[in-house]
Amino acid sequence: MVLWYYNTIMQTKTRRRTPGPKAGRHATVVRLDPDVRQGTRLRKALTGASLSDQVNEALRERLKADRELLRKRMAEPMMTFDTESSGHKRRGRL
Repeated sequence: MVLWYYNTIMQTKTRRRTPGPKAGRHATVVRLDPDVRQGTRLRKALTGASLSDQVNEALRERLKADRELLRKRMAEPMMTFDTESSGHKRRGRL
């Protein structure tokens, strides 16, 4: 919805958008392969989920999986160069 405000001091008319259900969202161009596009259209027909909702859901799931993988990697003990190369030094390879 667009509202017009009249500024009496500056004698100007300005336009402001009222926050709607998509407030805080950003528009991004995404190029989909034909088979993916067909799948999203089919899912929309079955569930009513919009393309934006489908993309957001898929990205959230992927980011969650990446976050869990990163947590596992951070829990592993860190290998320093010295500990990794000590065996090579003993064998005379370094």
